[in-house]
Amino acid sequence: MRITLSRLAIVVAGLGTACAVEPADDSVSTTSQAVNKLRACFTDLGQPDPSNPNSREFDSGCSTPSPGSFIALRSWDFGDGTGTTTGGTITDHVFPFTNTCYKVHLTVHDNNGKDDDVFHYALFCAVGPCNPVCPP
Repeated sequence: MRITLSRLAIVVAGLGTACAVEPADDSVSTTSQAVNKLRACFTDLGQPDPSNPNSREFDSGCSTPSPGSFIALRSWDFGDGTGTTTGGTITDHVFPFTNTCYKVHLTVHDNNGKDDDVFHYALFCAVGPCNPVCPP
């Protein structure tokens, strides 16, 4: 069975609050290939701080290392001019504006110098109609 990363990512995004999800490239992978190579993946866990509607928490625990290696670092670009590098799987961020679509980008780096990346679009809407549309 062949699965495109785009279809897999859309299923993952349905668990969070991302408006749309796209892989960083147009590569196609079988399930066996995905198991045998470094793969970046993250889910949007939603708003961790109810008092701040622009807060968002992301979990990259679904990222997988290639055989015989481990994920050493995770580099995040939040699409608002800021980013961070972490060793852990969960990170959170406060975005500056509502009614905006941000492209959140994760790059995972393994101990052998390889990396892989993926991005999701995160849409923030205030109460009322939401005008921005995330790119397809």
